[in-house]
Amino acid sequence: MIKSLTWVTLGLGLLTTGCATMDTEDYGYKDGWRKARVVEVGDAASPMKASQKDCRAEMGPNAPYKRFAVVSYSFGGNPKFKAKQISAVPDKLDLKADDFVYVNLRDCQAPLRKRELPFKNS
Repeated sequence: MIKSLTWVTLGLGLLTTGCATMDTEDYGYKDGWRKARVVEVGDAASPMKASQKDCRAEMGPNAPYKRFAVVSYSFGGNPKFKAKQISAVPDKLDLKADDFVYVNLRDCQAPLRKRELPFKNS
């Protein structure tokens, strides 16, 4: 009986641990950060279109950043579902199309953060 109870407890422990989400990213999913890829970089007056959100409008004419980027990110748990957002680029950040970044979907005041990949193809 004790052996069975031990195995049941161990099994339940493994199941609950396996189902728990671990936030191991530098920027938290719960805080609105998502992995994204840069589509285009330009200044505040550049004609860019985003299907989801344009942070230039939310920041207004006195935005603390001069450059903005269109980024593409997946949503809905499916990598095939993509959305775009225009977000601020920090002045000192060297960013170009196809770079990987973190974008905050909740806070337009949070500029893009460059994301380093664990490996690079040569």
